[in-house]
Amino acid sequence: RVQCCVTDDPHQIREAFAGAFGAYIVAPGYDRFFTWQGFGDVVEGVRAAREARDRVASRAAVSDELLNALVVAGSADEVRGRLKAFMNAGVDTPAVHVFWPDPQAAWRTMREVAPG
Repeated sequence: RVQCCVTDDPHQIREAFAGAFGAYIVAPGYDRFFTWQGFGDVVEGVRAAREARDRVASRAAVSDELLNALVVAGSADEVRGRLKAFMNAGVDTPAVHVFWPDPQAAWRTMREVAPG
């Protein structure tokens, strides 16, 4: 599943995703999956920060490498290009999840990325 958002500010989307991702990555099952995927250091960093109730440290533990793997944000051409790269790498059906900080961003993403 790929988190996608057509936006003029990809940094804002990545930050919003990273901030919200902490609860997800340490959930039972997902923690093992992300560790298996090579992100065990992120899992443990987020877990330690959440146990300390430190949101800043939790966000800081989410690496750029993980964000690059999970978040596709930018212009419609950039989003379509990244999805195409996944397909060229062997992903038959990328599961696009519209990550949306607001309803307008969701509609924009669906309109501009939908197959034509």
